[in-house]
Amino acid sequence: MDDLFGFLILGSMIALIVGLVKPGVFSRFIKNPTRKKVGLILGGLLFVSFIGLGMTADTKTATSTTETTQTQPTSSLTSKDEKLNYEILSNEENKVVENIAVLVEKTETQGEAIAMEVKKTCKKPCNIDIWNSREVYASYKQYQNLSGDSKTPLTQIEQHKEQNYVKWGDSLIGSIDFETNSYNDNPLQDWYYKELKDK
Repeated sequence: MDDLFGFLILGSMIALIVGLVKPGVFSRFIKNPTRKKVGLILGGLLFVSFIGLGMTADTKTATSTTETTQTQPTSSLTSKDEKLNYEILSNEENKVVENIAVLVEKTETQGEAIAMEVKKTCKKPCNIDIWNSREVYASYKQYQNLSGDSKTPLTQIEQHKEQNYVKWGDSLIGSIDFETNSYNDNPLQDWYYKELKDK
């Protein structure tokens, strides 16, 4: 629908420019066309088209970026005679990418194999995070929600991050980034993790 309004905007802009330069071109459609009449009619059409585009674009954006969080029972997939046990914690889609969080047992050593197995289910380029604690993942999601809320004070966001970063680093055992398309072990065990761990 927004394509239709896009074409209407483009067409009415061109028609408005032509009508203001040579109003006589629209004598078939408008009795005694003047610049004022052409400007009012085509300007009104342009205005209505902008409103229509805004209404349909907002609806499309809202529905395409809605979070689809699903919790599935533990999956057991056989890959090369090995059982891969995991649970999908969430699958959030937007227009460009899928973000999938996966829960595994604390003793799981097949993080990369699980990530690659989950990647096969992606409909779009995807980011996959492998977590070994549901509670720590919930804390990380809370941080993301705080960060995405412009009303949350920066000090509260930083305090939450500092209090939980070591737990996040210990529990996020691996990830695949859609840009590099490669698996990384313990991606949050960076300099900030080490600095907090040494405190």
